[in-house]
Amino acid sequence: PHAAWEGYDGSEWQIFYSTDPGTGWEAPVLISTTSNYSYNPKIALDSGDNPHAVWTGYDQGDSASNVFYAANPGTGWEVPLILSTVPIIEDGSVFNEDPQIAVGPDGRPHAVWGGNDGLGEQVFYSTDPGTGWEAPALISTSISSAVLAPQTGRETEDPQIALDSGG
Repeated sequence: PHAAWEGYDGSEWQIFYSTDPGTGWEAPVLISTTSNYSYNPKIALDSGDNPHAVWTGYDQGDSASNVFYAANPGTGWEVPLILSTVPIIEDGSVFNEDPQIAVGPDGRPHAVWGGNDGLGEQVFYSTDPGTGWEAPALISTSISSAVLAPQTGRETEDPQIALDSGG
């Protein structure tokens, strides 16, 4: 089994990971590198049982959250990347959150997350075809939050992703 969680490192909330290869749980490893709060980790395994992780983190102060990705190809955790490269504005704040990840049988990771495009909350998607992560694609409909969900001011949240056998 593999596990990822948010934990306090003595100064900030960060993302930790551990695995039990059948001989007991290994010591937790810090996989996030943000200087501020990181939370909501999700992990998926590729066909070689290598973990891929996404999470939300504040790396530009308390008003900007991004979606981060890191993988361990078997040689240790890589430096995290920011997937949510599109500036998303809500009330003067940048936010991207609620990431999910799936890895296809070809080892290609796919991620979705929620963010605000200025009209309301939307769902974004990106993948790494082996040459680096593609620019995020808007995959939900741009409808004003006030029209679609006036009670909450929200239109989309908690996106999920699943892959078929073709990846």
